[in-house]
Amino acid sequence: MNRLGPIYVITDTESPWSIRDQVNFAAEGGAHLIQYRDKHISDAGYFSKAVLLMKDLKGYDCELILNDRVNVAKELPQCGLHVGQSDGELAAIKASLAPTQILGLSIEHSSQINEANQQIADYFGIGPIRATQTKSDHAPPIGFDGLKDAVKQSSIATYAIGGMSSSDIPILKSIGVLGIAVVSAVTRSDDPKQSVENLRKEWSKA
Repeated sequence: MNRLGPIYVITDTESPWSIRDQVNFAAEGGAHLIQYRDKHISDAGYFSKAVLLMKDLKGYDCELILNDRVNVAKELPQCGLHVGQSDGELAAIKASLAPTQILGLSIEHSSQINEANQQIADYFGIGPIRATQTKSDHAPPIGFDGLKDAVKQSSIATYAIGGMSSSDIPILKSIGVLGIAVVSAVTRSDDPKQSVENLRKEWSKA
């Protein structure tokens, strides 16, 4: 899907910046996808914030991706959706969405990649590559060897996630992922916009 680009920023409720600031800085810096992740807010509150973020992103060449909230994504067909392994049956989730909505799936190990989910999902978020503080319940890190195995088995777009930074971009490109997904490298930066711009520059030159 040509709406996918290499720089993927995910919001962070523990960031010193507000969710809205994080999203705006990411868009201004040139992120291609921005995932709104907040595990604590109600569905109603999440919906309201997502609508506000969509308005902020008008005019930017990026996609807003909702995290886990299948029911909210049904109501906001302008947004994509990212789900984990335990968020429901993937085919049913896909069927509930508009045909134009991007659907991403978390992959924690190459064994979770199969023909069925590659026909349904638009991309895989593979990881964590390293341990990360921004998701306390993450699966065991798979490292770059685990990433290589997963990418080899995938026939769709892949993003590496989990402790990633601009210094990892050369090895990520050599492995063959479509892009890099980051949280703290942007959300806990003193200058989030510049951090996204740096990721884009590093990706372009690697």
